[in-house]
Amino acid sequence: MLRKGPILCAAIFAGAMVFVTPSSAQNDAAKIPAPYADLIAKSNALSPADKARAKQIFMTGFDLWKSGDIASAMFAFKQGLDIDPTNGPANYYYADCLNRQGNQVDAFEYFSRAAALGGANKEAFEAQAALSGMPPSVRIHVSANAVSDGDNAFNRKNWDEAIAFYNHAIQVNPNNEYAHKKRGLIYVQQDRQDLALADFNQAIRLRPDDSDALDQRLNVYNHLGQYAIALQDADEEVRLKPGDAHAFLNRGIVYTNLGQYARAIQDFDQAIKLVPDGAGYFYYRGLAFEKLGDYAHAVDSYTQTINRTPNNANFLIVRCRTRAEWGRQLDDAMDDCNKAIQLIPNSGSALNSRGFVYFRMKKYAAAIADYSAALVLSPKLASSLYVRGLAKLKSGDAAGGNADIAAGTAIDAKVADSYAKYGVKPD
Repeated sequence: MLRKGPILCAAIFAGAMVFVTPSSAQNDAAKIPAPYADLIAKSNALSPADKARAKQIFMTGFDLWKSGDIASAMFAFKQGLDIDPTNGPANYYYADCLNRQGNQVDAFEYFSRAAALGGANKEAFEAQAALSGMPPSVRIHVSANAVSDGDNAFNRKNWDEAIAFYNHAIQVNPNNEYAHKKRGLIYVQQDRQDLALADFNQAIRLRPDDSDALDQRLNVYNHLGQYAIALQDADEEVRLKPGDAHAFLNRGIVYTNLGQYARAIQDFDQAIKLVPDGAGYFYYRGLAFEKLGDYAHAVDSYTQTINRTPNNANFLIVRCRTRAEWGRQLDDAMDDCNKAIQLIPNSGSALNSRGFVYFRMKKYAAAIADYSAALVLSPKLASSLYVRGLAKLKSGDAAGGNADIAAGTAIDAKVADSYAKYGVKPD
């Protein structure tokens, strides 16, 4: 139960009160805070008769308010606002009635509407003054309500609506670090990384020990390729949560991105020690081993991953591909790719990887067939073009092979170098 704050009385103006429907310029959804867009749409759809009826109800409410019958006035204003919710003065007087009865949280919302929707009228300025006088406890409560609405929109993936509510929460209570974090997550979804960073930065300023915000910010830095800065956040996350496997996973990923694979493996080992059944930890360790060229340990780590998620086609493709890169365990690699294709029949990645296994087995016709099928699904896949070209050269099709190799290198100038490290290159 919120403690009642000071009663904020509205000014009584001499003469009849005029409840004017906002002009088209004032009633433009693009110029009004987004949480009120639905209200504006409802008011804009009113017939002239409905607008006149709402105006008459507002006048009745104002007369009751002047007479001091606050309960009856509140009922009238609410009845009118149910018809025309964007009338600024009516929102103001309804808020005043709520405030007089001690309901400051709801009063805050309607004062906010009056300030946003009232244009330049006196009630809009009075609403601003009332909002300024509200105690911090009310702002915190109202901000929390806005966050709850934002979370509901977030869960529906209605990003614009969620941002509108989080904006409102932050406007009411700038110290709401949770709202900054959630809005930042939406900006990440929208690939608005600079805005996401600004929100995560603010969340961390408000709460320096917030490891979740650090986690999100380092992910953005990783996405932007700013790995050295990401490492600072990862180190701090490990300091804050030394027993959290996810913190070590994050830092290991940063070390992998920095090319410091041995240090990455140390962090992945620690994550596995903390959570032995974590399939993802084994996967990332395998990736680091693969980057080091240690294919035996990479395959072993991927096997640990697959043992924990046996029907994950993507992990099967990775192990198939790694065995092909290694040039060993090719029958096992073929089994991996075949199973992956059974799970995902139209996987260009699986066909591409199986094509490489066939190439390693010197079954060039089968390799060409798989690469051709992969290219139907992903026409711009440089590796499919390049290795298909090598297979055609091996099969005596010099013209076709050279054309594929040229097409692949035109898409990715480094594709030849990437295969040369596996010993795969033109004769």
